[in-house]
Amino acid sequence: AKTNNSNIKFTIIGDGPERKTLENLAKNNNVNLEITGFLSHEDAMHKLEKMTALIHPCYHESGGCAVQEGMASGKPIVCLDHGGPGFLINDDTGIKVEPKDYDYIINQMSIAIQKLYSNLELVRELGNNGRESIKEQHTWEAKAKYYIRLHKDIIER
Repeated sequence: AKTNNSNIKFTIIGDGPERKTLENLAKNNNVNLEITGFLSHEDAMHKLEKMTALIHPCYHESGGCAVQEGMASGKPIVCLDHGGPGFLINDDTGIKVEPKDYDYIINQMSIAIQKLYSNLELVRELGNNGRESIKEQHTWEAKAKYYIRLHKDIIER
């Protein structure tokens, strides 16, 4: 993300073949970046708890598992309006960026990050709304209640 704010720290949970490229890109652009490498699920969740927001620029995650974990942790989400993340996030739980071209995405993600950085009340509001959304719609109990209602509606027809 392009940002003029050196106080923002970006953390990538995980590892991969682009690690060196990302580290060099961050260094050359004065971006405060930490790449954790592989973490257990428990350690990744502890790391997520310390973050202000979950930035999820991935185009190819159809299920949105990482986004749901961020929401459950009370973090506002910045993601592409595509696939599972685009379905899960709304204006009450995060900021969605239309997946147009590369420069557009970078610009809009940067604007979203700066918006959250400059408004901690918004961070809290979106994070709390996301956590409530998970409790109301995405827990096993909530899904079971939905399917029970659905089955009753079908039987009654």
